[in-house]
Amino acid sequence: MSNVSRPVLSVRRRVLALVVLPGMLWATLLISVKAEAGHTVFIEAVNAYSNQCNPDPLDYAISEATGFRNELTRSGTSLSFFSTSSDDYFDSQVWTSDFIDPQISGQWDQDDLYFDRRGNAFSYFAGHGVGGKGDTCPQCEYSQPCTSSWSCGTGSYQPPAGSQLPGFCRRNPGNNFGWCSYTAYDRAIAVGTCTSGPDAQTRNGRINYSLGNLVKWGESTQSWQSGTWGGAGLTGGTNVVILGISHAQRTNRGHELIAAYAGVHLILTPLIHWGDTDGSYEASQRGYLFALRGTTHPTEAVALSYAIIVNSIPTAAGSGCTDWYQQGIYYSDGHGINGCGGYIGMGLGATQTEANAHKNRPWNAIHADSNDGKGNAAWANWYSCNYDCSTWSFAL
Repeated sequence: MSNVSRPVLSVRRRVLALVVLPGMLWATLLISVKAEAGHTVFIEAVNAYSNQCNPDPLDYAISEATGFRNELTRSGTSLSFFSTSSDDYFDSQVWTSDFIDPQISGQWDQDDLYFDRRGNAFSYFAGHGVGGKGDTCPQCEYSQPCTSSWSCGTGSYQPPAGSQLPGFCRRNPGNNFGWCSYTAYDRAIAVGTCTSGPDAQTRNGRINYSLGNLVKWGESTQSWQSGTWGGAGLTGGTNVVILGISHAQRTNRGHELIAAYAGVHLILTPLIHWGDTDGSYEASQRGYLFALRGTTHPTEAVALSYAIIVNSIPTAAGSGCTDWYQQGIYYSDGHGINGCGGYIGMGLGATQTEANAHKNRPWNAIHADSNDGKGNAAWANWYSCNYDCSTWSFAL
């Protein structure tokens, strides 16, 4: 627990560091509650990982996020109604509390003022991510070779420490065998400081978005009408979350992200079958290239635009998809992935019809808060890979 108390309206937040009368601020908040659309592009990104929590610095996370913002808010396009936020944050100014729902945590967290603020159309974070449990492989502590998913969780094949059932047989691309992979609710954003914000040191500079005990994104007054998203209330409002991080989502394990959905239309992430997200300059162009797809194809589905950026990211970005069992066998170039994977956009809804609507919602309609999610009973997604994942399916 940090010994420095932090007021709800922090002086580090320049957009809120104004001297106003309490009545004036309350009136502003009341007006924002009635908003019917989100037009703001809000970004946070970290290059400067240099403390005891997350010590490996990055070079291009900030350029990934700013590339997305600058292109999407560029004047002269049919999407020029999207606007920049007046308070984007970088490096040590990115705090765990920016992403965490205060009604869930019971702390002075402030996602409703930042990452999940009402009025945000897009909320983009680029930086490190954490979460590698659940996989078995030839080089791992646990090796569980398989030819069918039924064997994963049967007999001696049990989930490794920190993971749980269900599991599946994660196919080795190019082959009819693989290794078992199990569910692990350890997906987390890693920020650059572990000394700022409530409960900072015990959080170790990380925000787990898969457990559901800290993060609920999108819970606006237009979302679920019969409840408050597991205690999160109705104080959020972002429509699309983009996580440009490592370990954001594993293939065939999208259920690990369901707890973060609380009305948000879409969560967009790199999709890793095996390996990791590449952090090179070429790979960092994914932010700009994604937004460019929107400004040039405004009626295309946002989730589809994100999935197919795998075709636009340079082939040399990342080490590419190789056989993890037999050295020297090569399946594809990197396209922003160190290994085998791609990009995915997933939407959830109270019905399959609603989930499909989120999946297919175009850029020029994604800002409407009247389309906020009403439940998490069904899912739909667009994804594409840097290798032929239609022929070589994720699971056996």
